[in-house]
Amino acid sequence: MWETLYGPLGCEGYPPLAIVFTKQVGPAAMNNRINNVMRLAEQYWAGSTAS
Repeated sequence: MWETLYGPLGCEGYPPLAIVFTKQVGPAAMNNRINNVMRLAEQYWAGSTAS
């Protein structure tokens, strides 16, 4: 899908990704949100060990 909209990246892997948090929160809350996003996305970004 990415390449149909933006063309080839010129490198392998996933396209760049930006996650924007719009609500101002303290450092602890921000770290919790970042950790939750990492935890929820880990299976998609971990890659595969199957050959």
